[in-house]
Amino acid sequence: MELLDKLAIYVVAVTLLIMLAKPALPKVTWGYDFLPQMACHMWSFLIACIILLYLGNGSSTEQFMAIASFTASMLIVANLATVGYPLYYSAPAVAALWELIYVIQRFDK
Repeated sequence: MELLDKLAIYVVAVTLLIMLAKPALPKVTWGYDFLPQMACHMWSFLIACIILLYLGNGSSTEQFMAIASFTASMLIVANLATVGYPLYYSAPAVAALWELIYVIQRFDK
């Protein structure tokens, strides 16, 4: 199993775990109540980006997926800063988009 395959499983698993762990995340008394969950989603994609950049073999597919991971983390932040769709919908949509890009890159050969 390649690194990219493992990260595809990681993205699905972490997205689901963060969605399920929302009640256990710390509550904030300032700002918005979605900030801890947003930070978890953002960092999960950034971690995938860092893993691909530093532990990958440097292939163009892995570099492209690293850019897609960084873009996914910024989409989550930008959505909540501008449009404001709830994380309940936007985070799984971003994860599904990441998985779609992964499938296209993986099986395009």
